[in-house]
Amino acid sequence: IPPYPSAGETFNLSVRGITKRFVLVLIGERVGFDSVRQALSALGIIPDSEWCDAFQWAYPESDGAGPIGVATIAGTDTVGRPVFRCIRGYEAGRFRWAGEGKYGAFWRWLMEVRG
Repeated sequence: IPPYPSAGETFNLSVRGITKRFVLVLIGERVGFDSVRQALSALGIIPDSEWCDAFQWAYPESDGAGPIGVATIAGTDTVGRPVFRCIRGYEAGRFRWAGEGKYGAFWRWLMEVRG
């Protein structure tokens, strides 16, 4: 089982025959999902949520070093709040509320590499 890539390390993921390059980035602690998206948009391309599944398939065993998120709204929860996809421990493809909560410095964000 391959280990998770380190933050800043470029790696490939594939979905339905399409291969793209990605990197995990750390952006420090943020308050609010909009703040997360703003910080990430300056660093590269925020991928579609399906790439969260691709990451989990490529790296099925958690490294225990914190959650990995994809900062794209993936739908709504049962009460209509926007949610995004993330991997927290062994909870693959989990949905988390994209609200004004705190996103700690330990969050790693999946980003598509430009070019």
